[in-house]
Amino acid sequence: MFTRPSRHQSKPTKKKSHDKQDKKSKDKSSKKTNKGESIKSSKKRDSPKHGKDLHAVDLYCAIYVPAFGNYYHWAFAMNHRQTRRWHLFQVIQEEQGGPFIRNQRQVDPSSSASCLQPLNYLGQMRVNCWDWLIQAVPAIAVPGEAESWNCQDYVMEIWELLLENGVIDEAAWNHGYQAMLPYYGQDFGDQGGHDYDEHEDEDDGEGGGRILSEAFVYDSDDVA
Repeated sequence: MFTRPSRHQSKPTKKKSHDKQDKKSKDKSSKKTNKGESIKSSKKRDSPKHGKDLHAVDLYCAIYVPAFGNYYHWAFAMNHRQTRRWHLFQVIQEEQGGPFIRNQRQVDPSSSASCLQPLNYLGQMRVNCWDWLIQAVPAIAVPGEAESWNCQDYVMEIWELLLENGVIDEAAWNHGYQAMLPYYGQDFGDQGGHDYDEHEDEDDGEGGGRILSEAFVYDSDDVA
């Protein structure tokens, strides 16, 4: 990510003749112009390619405020920029402490009131990987009732799957991993104060049913 260089405060100077001041002013102006052009040029070189390819698929970690408990709920989301299609992968619990169940939905996660905005951007993949990923994700083992495993680990494993199959490279994987890391684990704490109804809307994906997960209760509307 491009970081703007910090501006150094100019030191107070003694009064000089007008000629010297004018010359210094011109020199400063020239330096600032060259510096600005250098920064713009550097920014163009260093700018990541993500977010610009309309023929690519954007990948996100959707993070939700939990209805109760101290875990953020995670879901892996992909968005086809050209067709505006969404696909969401997650594991849910139908009752508190119950087994995790795979759940897929064609929904924009940002339409949920409990989803943190903006979505946590991870990277991009080729469009021809869309159908492959939908078929590959269900092969990830879901241990069911496991105190040491939850929805966050599921998303991490999907991200690892993309790396193992050459869909993303090490640099892209590391970027996404670092983006998710601050929200990993029991770090929700007292940031909430939100009171969301424990309900669900009509689900067109796998693993329907009333969801009472400690991690997440979704309230998004499905989109075509």
